[in-house]
Formats: sequence, structure tokens, C-alpha cells
Amino acid sequence: INKIAKKTVKVVIIILNNKKASIRIFLHSYIHLQANKQIRKKYNKKLQKSFSSKQFNYKNKYIRIQQLFEMFRQIPVQSKICFQREHERKIMLHENKIKNMKKMIDNEAPPQYDFLVSRKKKEALQQSRGNEIQRENKILIHKLTQILHRNKNPNAQTQQNQHGSAFSSSLYSSMNPFNTTKNSLNQALRKKEFVKIVIENQALLKRIQSQKSEYDVRAWEKERLKNEKYISQISEYQYKDFKPNKTHVKMGIWKDRQSSQPVLSKKPIGKLQPLFKNKNQSRIIYKNGKKIGSFIYLVEIKVQQGYFTIHLENLQKQPNQYKIELSEEEGMNILINECNNDPELLLERIRIDEKTKSFFFTRNADFQDKESGINHNQQGDSINEHHNNQSNLVSSPMSQQNQKHNNLKVTEEKEEEEEQSIIKSKVNDHSSSPHQQGQSDFNQSNHKEKVENDKTNNQEQIDEQNQKQQEKNHGQEDNNNEEEEYEQDQEDN
Repeated sequence: INKIAKKTVKVVIIILNNKKASIRIFLHSYIHLQANKQIRKKYNKKLQKSFSSKQFNYKNKYIRIQQLFEMFRQIPVQSKICFQREHERKIMLHENKIKNMKKMIDNEAPPQYDFLVSRKKKEALQQSRGNEIQRENKILIHKLTQILHRNKNPNAQTQQNQHGSAFSSSLYSSMNPFNTTKNSLNQALRKKEFVKIVIENQALLKRIQSQKSEYDVRAWEKERLKNEKYISQISEYQYKDFKPNKTHVKMGIWKDRQSSQPVLSKKPIGKLQPLFKNKNQSRIIYKNGKKIGSFIYLVEIKVQQGYFTIHLENLQKQPNQYKIELSEEEGMNILINECNNDPELLLERIRIDEKTKSFFFTRNADFQDKESGINHNQQGDSINEHHNNQSNLVSSPMSQQNQKHNNLKVTEEKEEEEEQSIIKSKVNDHSSSPHQQGQSDFNQSNHKEKVENDKTNNQEQIDEQNQKQQEKNHGQEDNNNEEEEYEQDQEDN
């Protein structure tokens, strides 16, 4: 039926092309196309193209053919059962052919051979190496067990074999390859060398322990103090010392010197004042660190409110302060005339004793002689006395011996000046009148009375200062004892 349908379709297409088609012939041939639906669909498109062409206007006829075709869907068969069995058999044959179909392209993975994967030669080498290691380990274990259980007596012992003949154990041990109890020939010599090495090591250790270390911490501290002195001399402003931590003080690495550190008062910074000279305005002439004696002091020379003051402050020990005040005219006169306007020359005349807490200032003798030669009046004498008294005024406590020594110097200088004035007055008496001589005698008597009054006043001041000094010395001794105990505790720690 399929073959007939194909032929009829070709005939229909030829007839349509020749423009001699009739509807009856087309229907008669087209009924056979129902045998196979695939063929119907395949050629249906060709028919649509042929009928839809501009040359032939057969669209309406084609629609009528489809309607007639839908009426005859059932295929004419003699036996439906046989047709169904035959159809199922064809389907099975078709599926078997698809399964057993041979492929044209080989997409399978390549084969893997065992001799390429296993590498038996390498395995054989590893196995042989493992056997050698195992054999060596067994030999070592055997030797170790013999060493542990061997006879400690190195002397040879005679033994008897099965036949009764005597032989030495040393010979037997040398003959037996598995015996590790070999007696060393240089055992005694090795012991002597070992003892010698131990003795030398002990002697070397004693030498090392008895030797002093090259690094001295105390020397470092002394060097540090020297460097601090140099820094304080070089620096324009006051040098701030290092503040150790609590751990440094506890471990004794650094001494506690917080008490020796001077505390500077922090003043609020304000606007600058206008520059104009005023008597009440303070002027700083000199401010720097200076070594006086064995300690470094912060020296400040200034003029304030009509007074010429020299202020000293110890920077190394406890903050001891010294102060001397003179009138502005006298201080500037000493600085300009005696010291050539150089404050360092003025500071060289200052003497301080930290043990006795004493402080005094010396003047130039040549300059005093010139003043006495120029000024013959009593005013010059009184100015010198006033200057000497003020130069010895000290704010810090002075010891009894230094005070007496200074007062004796003052009295001796006064007596010398009195003698010089008396001699000069006698020389002038020869040329003067008797009236003038009476006046000079009267002046001498008044001057003696003044000197005696000054001596009594000085003794009273000395007694008062001695009492104050004794009270302060007792307090300072207690403080010094406490400091010594504290330092001893730190050294012990």
C-alpha cells in the first residue's frame, strides 16, 4: 500500500503540473495515503506548496479534499488481530536492530595494562631494602641484650669444653662473632685521661668563678653622674634627671634619686610685658649650672626691688638652697669694678661647705684699700662695715665654728681700719689747730663706743643662730639616719 501511495502521489503531482488534474482521480489515489501517517505529513507540505502557488488556484479544492480525507481514518484490513500482531513484531525487530547497531565512532577509554600500573621492580627493591634493615635491627638487639647481661669482671676465666680441655673465655669471645663482651686494651689509660680532663675542668671553673667581671655596674653609675654634670654645665636650662621605675629600684638596678631631683614650678604662660626699665622690675643677670666645690649648683643672679640677690640650689643632693642679698648699688659696684662685669669671676669667690651647711663670700682686698685711701671720712668706714655685715648674712643655717671664724675676721678688719684712722688723725694733728684736735678726740671716743656696741650685738646674734642651728642639726641627723637605713636596705635587697 505504501508503494502504491508513493506512486499515486507522484502521478498526482505530475498531473497537477500538466494542468490536467481532476478531483476524482486525486481522491481515489489519495485514500491510499492513510496507511502511513508519516508519509501523509511529509507530502502534505508539498501539496500545500503546489496548491498555494500563483499559477494554480486550487486552495478551495484542497480544503475540500482534507475534509473528505478526515472522514476515512480507519485503514481497511481483513483481520485486525493479525494486523496488530504483525505490527508489534515489526516494532520488536526495529528495537532489536537499534540495540545491536554497530557504532561508527569509538568513544571508549583506552585500555590500562597491569605492567604499567604495578611497577613490580620498585616494589622488589623496597622489599629487599626492608629485609636488610630488619636483619640489621635484629643484630643490634642481640648485641644490646648481650651487653646488658655480660659479665662485669674483665679478667679471663678458664673453662672446660665438652672434651675436658681448658681454654680461656677471652679466646672464646674473640672466636665467637656474636659475642660483644670484648675487653678493651686501653681501658685504664682512658680512665686516667677522663680523670685528668675532669680535674682540669674543675680548675678552669674555679678560675672563672673567682675572676671579677669586666662590666662594673657601679662604674657605670659614676660615669652617668659625670655625664650628668657635663650636661648640666653645657645645657642652657636645668637638666631633668632620669626617673627610675619601681622595678629598677626594687632590683637595685638604679638608686632612688627622686628626692634629689629639683621640682620646677610650672607657671602659666601669659602675654609678654612691654620692654621698659623699672626699678621694681626684676632683671636676671646670670642663670646657669655651675660647679662650686664638689657639687653642681643652679646659680641665679638677679636684681629685684632694689636688691642684688645671689641664689644657689644644689642639684645632686637634697635640695639645699643658699641666698645672699645686697643693695643694688653695692652689688652692681662689686660686679662691674671688682669682677669686670663677669659673673663667673664673682662666683669663684663663693665658698660652700655641704657638710657644715656653711656659705660665705670673699671680697678683693686691693679694691678695699683703694676705697679706704680715697674716702677718709667715717662714711666710707660705715659703708664697708655695712657691706661686710651683709656679705655674711646667709639664709641657710651655718655652723658655730664658721660663724665665729667669720665674725673674728670682721672684728680684725675693723680694728685694722681703726688703727689706720688713728694714725692718719695723729699725722694731721701736727698741722691742725688745738680746736680741730679736740674735735678729732671727740670723734675717736664716739667711734670706740660704736665698735663696742656692734660687738655686743654680734654676740647676741651669734647665740641666737647657734640655738637655731642646734635644733636644725638634730632634725637633720635624724633624717640622715633614716636615709642611711633606707640605702642599706636597698643594698641588702
